Amino acid sequence: MPRIIDADREKALLNALVEMSPRNLAAVARSLGMPEETVRYKLRRYYERGLVFYAFPDLSRIGLRPYYAELKFSGRWRPSAGQLLQSMSIYSYISYYTGYLTGSWLTAHFSMPYGAGSHLRRLLDEMADMGIIEGYRLRPASWVSYRGIDPEFFDPEAGEWDVDWTRVRPLEELPDRVDYPEESPRAEFDYYDLAILAELQQDARVPVAEIAERTGVNEKTLAYHFNRHVVENGIVRRYMLRWWGGSYAKTNTVTYLELVVSGIRRRDVEELRRRVEALPFAYSSRLLEDGELVYILQAMMPPNYFNQSMIWMRDRLSELGALDATSFRLLDARESMGFTVPLELYNREGESWTMKVDELIEKLGAVRAMVEGAPSAPPGSGAAEDKERGPSIAGR
Repeated sequence: MPRIIDADREKALLNALVEMSPRNLAAVARSLGMPEETVRYKLRRYYERGLVFYAFPDLSRIGLRPYYAELKFSGRWRPSAGQLLQSMSIYSYISYYTGYLTGSWLTAHFSMPYGAGSHLRRLLDEMADMGIIEGYRLRPASWVSYRGIDPEFFDPEAGEWDVDWTRVRPLEELPDRVDYPEESPRAEFDYYDLAILAELQQDARVPVAEIAERTGVNEKTLAYHFNRHVVENGIVRRYMLRWWGGSYAKTNTVTYLELVVSGIRRRDVEELRRRVEALPFAYSSRLLEDGELVYILQAMMPPNYFNQSMIWMRDRLSELGALDATSFRLLDARESMGFTVPLELYNREGESWTMKVDELIEKLGAVRAMVEGAPSAPPGSGAAEDKERGPSIAGR
């Protein structure tokens, strides 16, 4: 069977995989008139070259809302901050963290049950009381968006970027986004749906039969939940194709960048997105709201495109008059980790999310006492309530 296809067919294949998902290779093959084995082979090759499919979930469909936290760790705790956050994952709903290449701050994403934001704030207050962190800033997300790779500027066969900046234009259609309202929307899900989602977050291609084997759940039961809940109820919004660094990631030379625009007016958000999310390396954005609106864009690029990307973004922001309200951060890929949906925090009998903040605070107190030789701080002391929680996002 032919496994070499021309560039136009390659782009058509990538687009079809995004539209129909990497889980439906037979339909992709039929739509393009290709042998299914060729499609399967090409998909494996894409993964080898750093192109990876991700399941983009609508967390509100499982009763969760994203929160974005900036944490300033104290000097003693900063070297082990990543390890500490990782150990907190089974208690705290953390979904991702990353450090900055400069300074003592880290960014942590949490996916909290609706109505549980106060529990997260109490946890961070207690960490401040213990001296683990010196300050924090916590904001809920109004919406989250992910953008897949644009095949126009990427050669999947070679695994290399080839960006012609004169052809990068404002987006005609904005990437799909998930809105997270203040009040919890209706969510119908159960443990089986969460188990499927957790597996898809690790590998979007994994077959239901393999999930059944890993989880010990009947395959027919999982197939029903996958089709009726995960797909039809929109727990997985869509599948996104992302570049994950290829050969650059293996040598830790891929550049991770975060663009932050603070104090943006709501009416200006759409035009800002059309301009800056046209960056070929952009892969996610979110709007945070807590008194003021903060727009955040994340991008990942080869090091040889860093200067050109910065100049391009500076020019787009200048056109909008937003440059002075913008800050850029370089993220540390070596100090980054993502987590799947927290199955450990779901009560199967009660069919609800649970909170383990008190248990986590107690464990953190014990760790602090061991590290610093200090007595454990009693949960709920609240001594950090009136402390300044750190500067604004744009201020650093």
